[in-house]
Amino acid sequence: AVADYDWDGDPDIYLLSSLAGYPNALYRNEGNFRFTEVGRKSGIGNVNDKDGVSMDAYFADLDKFFYSPAKVFEVMDARPIWQRTVGMPDAASGPGKVRTYSLLTNRFPEHTSLYVRVEDKDSGIVYATYSLGKLIAFDEPQTEFDRSNQLHVLYCAAPRAWSYARVGLNGELLSRASFAETKTRPRLVHSEDGLVKISGGMMEAPVTQATRETAPKLSARPPGAPREN
Repeated sequence: AVADYDWDGDPDIYLLSSLAGYPNALYRNEGNFRFTEVGRKSGIGNVNDKDGVSMDAYFADLDKFFYSPAKVFEVMDARPIWQRTVGMPDAASGPGKVRTYSLLTNRFPEHTSLYVRVEDKDSGIVYATYSLGKLIAFDEPQTEFDRSNQLHVLYCAAPRAWSYARVGLNGELLSRASFAETKTRPRLVHSEDGLVKISGGMMEAPVTQATRETAPKLSARPPGAPREN
């Protein structure tokens, strides 16, 4: 069910489970594609037991029942392959003092996809989880942090083809680019001024900078992407 339960103008999501012992989930919309699970704290999460389970959602303020047709789908767990927790610089905006970045992979019948997640584990807020694109599984992604604690990821997307992404502290996809492997493989390196650059390979023509407000695509290559040395 989708409704604005807290009257803040943003639609919230209430997910029901009809299995005894499984919790319901109420996701409060924090804006900018961010949701926080508040069902357990509010007392409406753990209501499915041997005496009954949830079938429909009723919002008293709207005096309305919400029903969903039955659907069968599969929820798959992505495999975590890397995780780091970093501090928030003084100049950074956003709640909390730390951020945890994670890289995850999910295997599909015909390919493997690489995902990034940014969260504040202390508050339980997940700022973003999204796909960075296809990954050749036997090549581990390269990761580095710059002086602003933004995450830089370089990974092999296809034979002799590499993709780069820069992710912000609140889950923003700040920039991305594609590199072709030439005589040398591209790799992430730190410069003396604390920036992260790419050495080796050849960058393909960059295009418009990507953000989370526009859906992330592998074709989005920013004008300010790191260049080879």
